Amino acid sequence: MLNTKQKIISNFDKRAGTYTSGAEVQAYVALQLARRLEGLHPAAVLEIGCGTGLLSQHLIRLFPEADLLITDVAPAMLEQCQQSVLPHQSIHFACIDGEQLMVDKQYELIVSSMTLHWFMDLQRSCIDITNQLERGGRFIFSILGENSFKEWRMMCQQFKLPVATPIFPAEHLLATMLPNVELEVETYQQTYASAYEFLSSLKKIGAIAPRMRYLPLPSGQLRQVLRQYNTEITISYEVIYGKYTRK
Repeated sequence: MLNTKQKIISNFDKRAGTYTSGAEVQAYVALQLARRLEGLHPAAVLEIGCGTGLLSQHLIRLFPEADLLITDVAPAMLEQCQQSVLPHQSIHFACIDGEQLMVDKQYELIVSSMTLHWFMDLQRSCIDITNQLERGGRFIFSILGENSFKEWRMMCQQFKLPVATPIFPAEHLLATMLPNVELEVETYQQTYASAYEFLSSLKKIGAIAPRMRYLPLPSGQLRQVLRQYNTEITISYEVIYGKYTRK
């Protein structure tokens, strides 16, 4: 039986072919994160959780001379990324778990977009990641915060049903995990034709792994929610952008 992390990897692998077409929010966040990288001139860059390359393409544009290592834990996602970017001798790809970094060098810049909230032990992972920075190196990332999907949670609570979507970290917890980190919070709202379309969008990108110890809803109960909200809905994504510099 697959554990939670194996389910996450499996889900993303299965949806590698449809991810980009359904990743409107992820593409927007990748662009916003890329804008926060402008003006930097790192010689070596590590990307954690490349997915299909939404941020990778910005990195190649911003840092054409940098030695760039692009990684993802899901092999099919990594393969899609490789196919989406132009080959270059300074770009390298590796199937690596961002929670168990096995790289043989330190980096001036480590970046990650919309990946960290899938980690099983975020606090330990943040320590491991920042240890891979050179002195003065930067870790710049985006992550979903605890107020994401609040509308969906309210829908489920109305029917007294458990919420299957993941628990995202609070801003103040990130500040505790990474002392002296600079955080910016943005609420991005996405409109969907119905609750069903919202859930379908998550499935399309593979973001459907339930929280730990969650028991799946009987299909009849889920249909109750979908029938009630078979109209246009707006879902909030709390996006937290972080910048940490190693002293």
